Amino acid sequence: MKVSSASDCRGTLIIKTLQTSLHREAFPLSRGIKGGAFTLHSIHMNKERHNGIPKPPLLRARSPEHPLECKNRIAPEHPLEHKKGGMEGLDSHSGIQKPHLKGALEGQDAVLILSGGMDSVTLLYDYKDSIALAVTFDYGSKHNEKEIAFAKLHCERLGIRHIVIPLSFMEQYFKSSLLKGGEEIPEGRYDDENMKSTVVPFRNGIMLAIATGLAESNGLKFVMMANHSGDHAIYPDCRPQFVDAMNSAISAGTYDGITLRAPYTTLTKGDIAKRGKALGIDYSETWSCYKGGDKHCGKCGTCTERKEALREAGIPDPTDYVSS
Repeated sequence: MKVSSASDCRGTLIIKTLQTSLHREAFPLSRGIKGGAFTLHSIHMNKERHNGIPKPPLLRARSPEHPLECKNRIAPEHPLEHKKGGMEGLDSHSGIQKPHLKGALEGQDAVLILSGGMDSVTLLYDYKDSIALAVTFDYGSKHNEKEIAFAKLHCERLGIRHIVIPLSFMEQYFKSSLLKGGEEIPEGRYDDENMKSTVVPFRNGIMLAIATGLAESNGLKFVMMANHSGDHAIYPDCRPQFVDAMNSAISAGTYDGITLRAPYTTLTKGDIAKRGKALGIDYSETWSCYKGGDKHCGKCGTCTERKEALREAGIPDPTDYVSS
């Protein structure tokens, strides 16, 4: 009986040793942060491991795709084409249709970057049937407060959802006379060398990236901006080369192949004002002046361009200027 008991004990010891070994393999010890002590990390929620790292819970599997072999990707449209009417959405890369933005009507599948100035307000009315969401960025410019009020006004009038996103880091870390705390806004024409001080580095790139995230998060297919040919001389992120490159990046960087639309890129501000006249837009309800005072200064580059555009379009200038 004693031999049998010893055998049983040895068998029990072997089984316990195997259990301990298996337990250690499944639940490895890792060194804690404090005091060099060892702690046991529980992975009961998901015991699968890859290279010793617990996998997160599986939410939805996607087919792997080589970044250079996007066979199912639909080629992005050219962003400079001026197309009216609805913007039909592209098929989802994942094959799963994302929920559309709450409150958006059928055919409303675009996010518009809306400043509250002449150009973006005109684009808002021009494509109102396609715009599901307008976003204004409060990035610390001297005229932000004036612009935001008009952006909100027009969206409420058209029944288009409007949000304001703060980008305070731009005011804090970027250098530009356009920003609060920057040097004085220069006076003169847009194409004058001194107007380069009003450039906010890569402003449109940053805003387009955020607008693209909003579009994909809400099941929308297009992002829109209202740059025009008058911006090209001073602002690199308004030029056709930038628009084309950004469109490619946006399409490649989103599962749904979101497209950038910039239909005013080759138009002048005068052309845009003519379009606004046909649409019946009251330009007294827009803001241009970079100085951001109670009235338009009448002398900075944006005020000068505003005057010329309204004159070219045959619109009596309704703007209240400090100086004419």
